[in-house]
Amino acid sequence: MDSLQNNKGFSFVSILFALAALTITLPFLIQLISLVHIHDNYDALSISRFFSYMQDEAIRADDWSITTHTLQLQLPDGETAEFSQRGQLLIRRLKGGHEVFLRDVARVGFSPLPYGVRITITTIQGESYAKKIIFY
Repeated sequence: MDSLQNNKGFSFVSILFALAALTITLPFLIQLISLVHIHDNYDALSISRFFSYMQDEAIRADDWSITTHTLQLQLPDGETAEFSQRGQLLIRRLKGGHEVFLRDVARVGFSPLPYGVRITITTIQGESYAKKIIFY
């Protein structure tokens, strides 16, 4: 009588070969994954957006004054918007309160120019950003 043989499936040797290949390559794969550093652009995008907002505010402003750590803009509605650093935040103060514009800021500097202001921002990660804002 013919014996039934199942030729479909894995043999014990093929399973041992697959396990050996997996145990050899797994440490290399773990090391490779740990070396991959995902760099996000959140800080650069938020600072770029802040500079864009500052340019819009400067266009709308009637008058301005600058100290080393504070920028004051006289708005058309008579209010004064003051931009300054409080801790690790860059805020905009009005009579009614304040708004947080940037987080994780190590240092903010405002330096006057004949035609506007130069804003320098250093993040707590050590990256520096600078932009010249022109007053019209």
